[in-house]
Amino acid sequence: YTQHVDAWGTMQWSYYGATLCDAPYGQVGPVLVSDGAGGALYAWTDLRDPGRLKDIYVQRIDADGTVLWTPNGLPLCADSSRQYLPVMVADGAGGAIIAWYDERDGATYANIYAQKVDANGTPQWATNGVQVCDADGAEVDLSLVSDGAGGAIVVWEDTRTGLDSANVYAQRIDANGVVQWPWNGVALCDTASCVQPAAVSDGAGGALVTWTDFRGGSAWQVFAQRIDGLGNVQWMHNGVPICTNGLHAYNASLAADGSGGAVIAWEDQRPGSTDLGIYAQRINGSGAALWTVDGVAVSTATGHQVAPVLVTDGANGAVVTWKDLRGGSASGDIYAQRMDATGTALWTIDGAPISIAPSDQTSPTLAGDGNGGAVITWADLRWGLSLGYDIYTQLVNTNGDLGIVLGMADADGLPALEAYPNPTTDQVTVRLAHRASERQTLGLFDATGRLARTIPISPGSGSVTVNVRDLAGGTYAIRSLVNTAAPPTMLVIVRE
Repeated sequence: YTQHVDAWGTMQWSYYGATLCDAPYGQVGPVLVSDGAGGALYAWTDLRDPGRLKDIYVQRIDADGTVLWTPNGLPLCADSSRQYLPVMVADGAGGAIIAWYDERDGATYANIYAQKVDANGTPQWATNGVQVCDADGAEVDLSLVSDGAGGAIVVWEDTRTGLDSANVYAQRIDANGVVQWPWNGVALCDTASCVQPAAVSDGAGGALVTWTDFRGGSAWQVFAQRIDGLGNVQWMHNGVPICTNGLHAYNASLAADGSGGAVIAWEDQRPGSTDLGIYAQRINGSGAALWTVDGVAVSTATGHQVAPVLVTDGANGAVVTWKDLRGGSASGDIYAQRMDATGTALWTIDGAPISIAPSDQTSPTLAGDGNGGAVITWADLRWGLSLGYDIYTQLVNTNGDLGIVLGMADADGLPALEAYPNPTTDQVTVRLAHRASERQTLGLFDATGRLARTIPISPGSGSVTVNVRDLAGGTYAIRSLVNTAAPPTMLVIVRE
């Protein structure tokens, strides 16, 4: 499923999302890129094959939420062996390039294949894809970036020299599906134990790559490398050090800074600490560190902060978000921080809280909002394990202020509301994000603005269940009658 949320936090497609594929046996690991026209292209691992093998399927959806290609997707690769875990990048012409793990030809470990589709879903390269690498050992942790000329650069972790000595390699495929660099790729790091590579475009036809490295034999460290469009490694052999001072520097990710360099963030346990924090570094196009040696602190709150991801802020800095277990909590929250071009944290010390709802929030992702902020999306267990994880999203602006959480309303400390189930047919539970210290009165308004129901919430109470069986189907707004400046939470009542 997929959903489009506008700048105001309003869902643009059907409430539960537009259906990309509901074929039997399941679809997992979806990835997407913009189609440049308000819609998106998607790829996923598909299990519909009667033998329960894994194939790669693709789909496109337009700005109105209409599926444009064959219902349930087009098979990008349906070879008789297993293909899985696609990565994807836009081709700049309404189509996309996809790379994946592939076990065809009896391979003991997966190799790498790739395919390009145009805006109509037509494969542009060889049937079932072109081979990118067939070296011995496993090729894993793929990352894919545009080469700016209709092709792409693939980066991966490679165990050709032994399963316990991973390296990092890269390969470029041009717009016609022809491999451009030496067969099986160019080594970006060929010392032992280089893992978890991540890449972004350098804006000049090449790529900037970071990874985690155990070359010292005593601690994980972070390194980076640049490769140009001709396959020439630009910085020192085996990469430049980003952080070598941690007991544990891991899970590095990066975002282009817009000036030929990048901002890199990672989780980091410094000497003397038992907690993981988030640190960051900016490097220029020559590989020189622009901030404090070994990085600046993004968050060092008590407890663990893990799995950072980031996006450019459009001003040579970045917005970083992560899962936060501060205070020793076993359940995660979502926090974020903006780092400016000089490495200065611009928001609340140790990060602005994006979601501190009950239970677990995890796996944040983000996209820039075009104004120095970001839209952050995560998996959320606030309604309890029996109901499973839901998807929530939040806008944080350039100053670190929050917009409206989808499904909630919050304005400068005014009551934040949630409604569940939504849509509903007979009753709805309305819950305040924080228990009211004094009586709150909410109103349920229909589409004409008529007050259809008054909802009182007693002091100290967090929720109330309301019967709506007598109300007509449609979209309703739940709004505070005490604090009228608070934005509403929308409720859909369904009637057959």
